[in-house]
Amino acid sequence: MISYTNLLLILAALVNFILGLTVYFYDRRNKINITFFILVLCTVQWIVSIYFLWNSTDPDIAFIWGKLSFFGPTLLPVVLIYFSYIFPNEIKKITLRRIILLLIPSIIVYVFVFSNLIINGVEIVKWGSNVKLASLFIVFPIYFLLYIFYGFYNLILQYKRNEGKWLERLQIKYLFFGFILSSILGLLLNVIMPIFGISTLVGLGPLTTVFLIVFTSYAIVKHQLFNIRVIATELLVGLVGLLLLFDVMSSKLPGLIALKSFILLVFIYFGYELIKSVLREI
Repeated sequence: MISYTNLLLILAALVNFILGLTVYFYDRRNKINITFFILVLCTVQWIVSIYFLWNSTDPDIAFIWGKLSFFGPTLLPVVLIYFSYIFPNEIKKITLRRIILLLIPSIIVYVFVFSNLIINGVEIVKWGSNVKLASLFIVFPIYFLLYIFYGFYNLILQYKRNEGKWLERLQIKYLFFGFILSSILGLLLNVIMPIFGISTLVGLGPLTTVFLIVFTSYAIVKHQLFNIRVIATELLVGLVGLLLLFDVMSSKLPGLIALKSFILLVFIYFGYELIKSVLREI
C-alpha cells in the first residue's frame, strides 16, 4: 500500500509538471514560458529522486538516488536567476558568457556531489533513507543561498523598474513570496535539519515547491495570463490519472494489475486528445 508521503510526492510532481506543461504549450516560443518549464522540471526531478531515495531498500541504489537528488536543486537557482532577468520584462541582455559564468559554480557542485564530498553514503532505516553528509556538504547550501539571493535581488530590480505597472508588480510579488517560502522551507528540511542529524523529514522537502506552484497558479488564474480552460482540463486529467495510477499500485492480483493498467493507458490516450482539442480552441 502506498504511503501518504509517497502519495504527496507523486501528487506534487504531477501538479508541478501539469502547470509547467500548460505554460509551455501556451506559447512555446516565449522565453518566459520555456524558462518556467525548465524551472518546473528541476522541481520534478528533485521530487522523483527523493521518491526513489526514500523508497530504496538497497543502500547502493539509494546512494545513487541521493546524488541525483542534488541535480534539480543545483540547477534550479541558475534557472531562477535567468528567469529573474526576463520576467516580467527583460532587464538586460543575457549573453552566452554570462550563462557559462552562472553554470560554472553549479558544475563544481556537481563534481563535489559525484566525488562523494557532499554526501558519502546512505543508511536504510525504517522510516526511509538517512543520507550521510560529507566534509564539503556546507558548499551546497552556501551556493544555493547566494544564487537565490541574487535571483531575489533581480526580482527587486524588476519590481522597481515596473513602477506604475500594477499587474507586473503583482506578478513579481506572487513569484517572490512563492520562491522565498519554497526556499526557506526546502533549506530547513533538506539542509539545516540534516546538518543537525535530523533526516526524518528529508522526504517532505520537495513538497515545499507547492508554495511556488500555488502563488504562480493564483497569478495565472486571477489575472488570466494563460487560458484557464487549459489549466482546468489538464489538472482534471492529471488528477484522475493519478487516482487510476494509485489504484494500479494498490492492486496485488496480476490479472487486476493488467486490467487496471490497460484502463490507465486508455485514459492517458483520451486525456491527451482532450487536452489537445482544448489547446486547438484557443
